[in-house]
Amino acid sequence: MATVFNTLNKPNGQPLRNVAVSVSLSWDTDSDVFVTDDSNEIVVDSVAKTKTDVDGYWEMTLTPNASLAPTNVYKVIETIDAANVNIYYIEVTDSATPNLWVGDLVVAKPAWEA
Repeated sequence: MATVFNTLNKPNGQPLRNVAVSVSLSWDTDSDVFVTDDSNEIVVDSVAKTKTDVDGYWEMTLTPNASLAPTNVYKVIETIDAANVNIYYIEVTDSATPNLWVGDLVVAKPAWEA
């Protein structure tokens, strides 16, 4: 497991508090059933949610993508307000443990994402 984190600030450097953050797995849904390598457990569509704290900081513990099949990435959505939403994709590597800033994990939007 790896803990990924980010800190959100306003342009003036003040922290963005109470920003909703959601993280979900994204994979080509035309692929086989989604399973974990170690337990063959079927993973249903789910979203992990958190919010930034008073310092604009959030973190989440995620399984490295290489431990999951089929090929996948995590989709991160930071909703500052209705007009300001950050959407990006990350790949958590085994070397990301124990803590890594999400900016170092960003990958290109996968082709299967609409």
